[in-house]
Amino acid sequence: MDLRQSLEMLRREVMDTSSDEESDETSQLLVSVASLIHKHNGRQMLVYWGSMKGRLANIKRNRVGVHNQLYKYYFDLTDPVYTKVMFRRLYRISMDLFLTNLLGIRDYDPYFQCRHDATGKLDFTSYQKCSSTISMLSYGVSGDIFDEYL
Repeated sequence: MDLRQSLEMLRREVMDTSSDEESDETSQLLVSVASLIHKHNGRQMLVYWGSMKGRLANIKRNRVGVHNQLYKYYFDLTDPVYTKVMFRRLYRISMDLFLTNLLGIRDYDPYFQCRHDATGKLDFTSYQKCSSTISMLSYGVSGDIFDEYL
């Protein structure tokens, strides 16, 4: 009997209000569900050891260069490479609304603020984080697709 079946049987037994006494079957079911949960959780415990020899090296991403490229392509005030029409076509949102959302999200959630990471390097900027988030939402895809550019 797997965990899902045991939980369903337990739910039916507990929801059954016809008997007020706890039966031996219910006790056994509770013990088996508890042991299954304990086994299930024990398998998923992960131990993080940090950086160790033999592990893959960190991927070197040109975060600052990519930010400069993104800013020059779309958000440069003097001479952007792409127009607002092209921005709307790509992100499916107007640039003004994007910038308004960027400021609001950056003030609301500290994740979207540009900070330094654990190694002291500059993290991804709020422009990069919001660009990838808006792209994921507008196209309905995972973040792995935007790994190269954003």
